[in-house]
Amino acid sequence: MKRKIPVILLLAAALPLGAQTHQERYVNWTDNAAYESLNPVRLSGNAMQDYGVASLDYGLSKGEFHAIDASGSEGTFKADLSGLRRIGRFSLSGVFRYTNGRQDGQRWNSSLFKDPDNPFFVCDSLPGNVTTEVFDLAAAGSYRISDRLKAGLEAGVTTGSRSDQSDPRPSTVSSVIPVTAGLTWRTSPSLELGFAAKARIFSSSVAFYNVQPLVGHRYFIMKGMGDYMKRSTSDESGYKRDYNGLALTAALSAMIGSGDVKDFVELSFTYSGEDARDGDQSYLFRGGDFTKLEAGLYNRLLIRGDYGIRHNITLSGSFAMGNALWSDQRRQADMEHGGRIYYEVLSTNTIQSDYRISADASYRFDITRGLRRDFYAGADARFAMSSSEHYLGRTTPVQKITALDFSLLAGKSLAFGRSLLTAEIGGSYRLPLGSEFGSGCAFSGEDNITDIYCRHRFEYESASRALVHALLDFNFPAGKRLAPGLFIKGQYEFYTGTGEYWPQYRGTSLTGLLAGVYLKF
Repeated sequence: MKRKIPVILLLAAALPLGAQTHQERYVNWTDNAAYESLNPVRLSGNAMQDYGVASLDYGLSKGEFHAIDASGSEGTFKADLSGLRRIGRFSLSGVFRYTNGRQDGQRWNSSLFKDPDNPFFVCDSLPGNVTTEVFDLAAAGSYRISDRLKAGLEAGVTTGSRSDQSDPRPSTVSSVIPVTAGLTWRTSPSLELGFAAKARIFSSSVAFYNVQPLVGHRYFIMKGMGDYMKRSTSDESGYKRDYNGLALTAALSAMIGSGDVKDFVELSFTYSGEDARDGDQSYLFRGGDFTKLEAGLYNRLLIRGDYGIRHNITLSGSFAMGNALWSDQRRQADMEHGGRIYYEVLSTNTIQSDYRISADASYRFDITRGLRRDFYAGADARFAMSSSEHYLGRTTPVQKITALDFSLLAGKSLAFGRSLLTAEIGGSYRLPLGSEFGSGCAFSGEDNITDIYCRHRFEYESASRALVHALLDFNFPAGKRLAPGLFIKGQYEFYTGTGEYWPQYRGTSLTGLLAGVYLKF
């Protein structure tokens, strides 16, 4: 008799589940060559189809080696409920996740879920204690229409809020709604073709206000690479921005081979745009329009050997181009309607353009025992290059970063009766190959944020660094279906650069600790 899973576990997995040993990804990734595919039909390829897990964990991080927009002291609680189920021709997946975190001393960027390449954001330079709360809910299903044809659908919603009780007081509320549909068609025993389309809807509201407008520091209306508009607190004690964004993705895929050798290839194209509109009922200000085109290629070769041996070789790459439009505007007063303030657009031009190129190669070796990974090891190498140009009057400051990232990973499981102990260790290193720094800040004196913001941010993005981590997971079955467990993971990241752009990073590090309990059923 098949066991039943609560209905909430049939609410899908559009969200990444990470690599903890209690999560289904830990098992299913090894034998499902299409696991990383955009197409929700990938669910049909999972080796484990009847699974549920509930987990609670708490993470801490502390240190001085972090991005200027991030916190050096953070605590995060997370509750997670997820599962898989096969019902006849359906393969279903679901996840519900709640995250609550506190970031001490955070400053500058106050956005949430915005495209990180979008240069238009509102920020302030005063550190404050920020609280972030996020809800994730997603559902996915794959349906086998016939022996040759499968269809899949995936949908979800992520909502989040951030608030800071220091002055100035930013408050952010954001949401993301992704919807994906896909088909695969097996044209022969050794070839399966697929198509998937995804829409991602993004909306966000950021509001700043000062309790003491003549004392608190002003906020910054960022235009890219340190360029900003000055907003004096004596003129306005608050500021409000709304983002609306839409991303459309199409992907073509092919699964080549059958049996013990399979090669999965996916080519994807994405167009995305985010518009910022500032103000409230009294006026409307165009805060910047951002668009991006991106193409990606993913290829994974899976080779199954004797004695549960698995070889996975993955090659991937991407190319993205971003374009940021800024509108020069003049403040006007409509005296015929009671002096209503509005902004007249004088001209609209590209203020910043950028591109990113990345290429990744990895190898993973696994020895499996049924659905359990007995031993695994892997290596990864990634090349990344980015370039941004900011158009500032007669000058064009440029920022370029080129780097190589290397990582190693190994893990081993040990059985003690019915209990299982899994240990994992890994590390990574970033090798900078070159960088060029430029600042778009056009102000001087105390208004020049080049040293306190631009150089700090650029040094972190281009810095040489190393990271080591270790994980212990202990699982002890308590019945025929229930299997509680606990885990602890620690990591240590440290700066190895010379401090060319921000010397204060010298000798800094960031330590993280994550511990939790879970119940598999």
